[in-house]
Amino acid sequence: MTTNVTTTLPEASDGPLFRFRVPQGFHEVPLGVTPEAHAELLQEFAREYWGQGAELEPLRAMTGALYGAARQALAAQGVRYQAVGVFPRREFVEGRTGIPGEEGEPLPYVRNTLLATVRDLNSPDQDLAAAGIAELLFRQYPDDEVVRVSLPAGPAVLHLAASRLLWGGPDTPDQLAGTVRTTVRLELWIPFPSGDRILLLALTTPDTGDLDTHQALLAEVASTVEFPVEGDFLPDEPADSGAQINPFG
Repeated sequence: MTTNVTTTLPEASDGPLFRFRVPQGFHEVPLGVTPEAHAELLQEFAREYWGQGAELEPLRAMTGALYGAARQALAAQGVRYQAVGVFPRREFVEGRTGIPGEEGEPLPYVRNTLLATVRDLNSPDQDLAAAGIAELLFRQYPDDEVVRVSLPAGPAVLHLAASRLLWGGPDTPDQLAGTVRTTVRLELWIPFPSGDRILLLALTTPDTGDLDTHQALLAEVASTVEFPVEGDFLPDEPADSGAQINPFG
């Protein structure tokens, strides 16, 4: 099951910018809400997903804190879509005891956030735009993985980066306070056919051991990205139930 996402410029009336599909497991967090409303949405999401049991409060608090770390991105110019994702961990073994996430017990789910951002660009075409972005990322982040890829929507650039985050502050759950966690960010830079804008899909996760899962999820979303032709999208084609998603080769 997938959900269609179509975006437009808030100030424009000349039709949609792009659309894509997200698989079941992504939960949209509306843009433009206050920090307090955003935090409440995440709390409601954690309660709904994990349940109301008192013993699961540490897990709910940790989930809210991890996803809440992406809240600052909402203020970034050009952000059009944000979702939090929770997906079953494929290798999780049934019958474990204790609270997941405590005393080394792995969580039964992998978590991530997905952002779609539109930025202005001045380029004559998609290929030149992709080449320029790849060169810029190579120079700016020489230790990161930067790969040019081909999508149904056109040429794109994949950027894989890792960062370390020190948890602190009054809203940090006790089990996270003072800890250092590594997060991975997968970026897909997709130039518009017109060359005047670029779509940035960014998936961030603290579950670094499940990189293949997150890469496959981003590849699934990216394979459905469409830009309008003469102001409208092409008719939807029937989904191929046997299609395999190749996570960028």
